[in-house]
Amino acid sequence: MIHVRQKILNKIIALLQPVAVTYQGQVSPMRSTAVPEEALPSFTVLYTSDHSTPDGVVYDDTTDQERTRLNHRLTVNVVIHFKGRQDPAKAFDHLAAAVEAALPPSTLDGLVIDMILSSTDHFIDAGTAQSLGAGRMVFDVAYRTYAGLPEVPA
Repeated sequence: MIHVRQKILNKIIALLQPVAVTYQGQVSPMRSTAVPEEALPSFTVLYTSDHSTPDGVVYDDTTDQERTRLNHRLTVNVVIHFKGRQDPAKAFDHLAAAVEAALPPSTLDGLVIDMILSSTDHFIDAGTAQSLGAGRMVFDVAYRTYAGLPEVPA
């Protein structure tokens, strides 16, 4: 059984794969170690929160039963690590534009209600005004499941 949330993350990773190939980088889910420089640029896909609220009882056509439906608000981050030593702002913006083009507002083939970019951050050391060679793009994703059936989109 795989939660709809993981299906969403897997779909986003798949959509970013051509971007990584274009720039000779990699896409990965949440990582536990540093990204080696030879693997840059690196696009890490992770979620930082998933909040759900009841949406009432609805009829499920698949099971012919009434079920409690849940509305979810999922926050997905695409963290971009890059080289960009000459002009880091330009390097980050170039990669961010490629990510945004690969992940336009979408329903992810019916998996979600909507997915939209909500913010973009280029990480900069405030004391030195130097780029940290990373940034993130935050996507807000709305999707539905049934209570007790987290693997079924509703």
